[in-house]
Amino acid sequence: MRNLTDCLKRFMVGAEVDMPKKSYIWNTLSGMLNAGQSVLILMTLTRTVGMEETGIFTIAYASAALFFTVGSYGMRSYQVTDTLGHYRFSDYLGSRVMTCAAMNVLSVLYVIYGYVCNGYHAYKIAVMLIICLMRTVDAAEDVFTAFYQQQGRLDVGAKLTFTRQLLSVVCLCILLILGGNLLMSSIAAVAVSTVTSVLMNRAVMSIFRWEKTGFSFRTTMNLLWDCMGPFAAGFLSFYLANASKYAIDAYLPQEMQAYYGFISMPILVVGLLNSFLYQPILPSLAADWNEGRHELFIRRAVRQIFLIFAITMSVLIGAYLLGIPFLSLLYHTDLRSFKVELLILLVGSGMLALSGFINILLTILRCQQDLIGGYFLIAVLAFFLSPLFVRRWGIDGASWIYTILVSGLAFIFAILLAIRIKGKADI
Repeated sequence: MRNLTDCLKRFMVGAEVDMPKKSYIWNTLSGMLNAGQSVLILMTLTRTVGMEETGIFTIAYASAALFFTVGSYGMRSYQVTDTLGHYRFSDYLGSRVMTCAAMNVLSVLYVIYGYVCNGYHAYKIAVMLIICLMRTVDAAEDVFTAFYQQQGRLDVGAKLTFTRQLLSVVCLCILLILGGNLLMSSIAAVAVSTVTSVLMNRAVMSIFRWEKTGFSFRTTMNLLWDCMGPFAAGFLSFYLANASKYAIDAYLPQEMQAYYGFISMPILVVGLLNSFLYQPILPSLAADWNEGRHELFIRRAVRQIFLIFAITMSVLIGAYLLGIPFLSLLYHTDLRSFKVELLILLVGSGMLALSGFINILLTILRCQQDLIGGYFLIAVLAFFLSPLFVRRWGIDGASWIYTILVSGLAFIFAILLAIRIKGKADI
């Protein structure tokens, strides 16, 4: 066991050379796998099980992503930037135990609601609970990877997450190919993910120095209160992104859930491309604003907004010409009747990327509290309008209401940004 621990230490930590490059490479690899793992699983599902089970996985994964925001509680950025040590790692760990427990309680309540109101059967309930457990491992591990980043070792956390998720996804896909059973394959993947996370974090944490203190309920509640704003924004944002899927789950056959999942996959591509482009310039944008270079800040922000539109238009043109043939080949399914819906969703993906960038700009201005009202308003509209559109127009309605809502969110954020810049900028 000691030899295994030593090997894991050498693999995970390595030599402290060229840290920025290592961090960038491993963080990019981890981000790409995190964004693409559902695509890999769906590709395997469409070739090993029926469309009904593929649809079950689609709604299970979407629901687990929403509950993941409860488990992670929007705490990553707060923990990483807590350089003065306002809270100890034990406080963050204690809060994560509570939020992960809440995450799974909510998942149980959700499937009970699905059983009573939407006729969920036992197999679907089991799959949804297991997929939620899979994301619980992600949420629990996040508190450790944030600690490594806080200690200047972003590469260690990214390497750990990449390795664990890769093993889990490979396990799931291989077992699906061999046995064709989604539930049993998911259980095995959760077991692999859990064991890998425990072994790797146990080995790495022994290297870093951290104060081992007892659990303080009062301190933990203070921490949860401090992170309430980012959590609320993240939860409402994920609900908005998945509201159409919940409506499809309630009113359309499971096969339609799978089709909607296939054509909405390119939303991840647009978001990933945009984040790669604007993430590197965020420190300099913040410096421009904080150091009073407001005109330069505005010019660079506007340039980035135009770049978001350019990327969205490029993806739209590519999707118009090759999108449906590519997705049909990728998922081994005929999607020719969903071309219009794909293009509508891609417009929405561009607006979602725009609202995400404006979200960051408002955070740089330290106006992040403004975000909650916008998210709450659009989430309420999504709750009432998504079922109406889906019942009336099916997947076409789901695509339209998604794009309308995220466009409304981008418009609200843009107005808030203009107001805040006008009130704060020295121009």
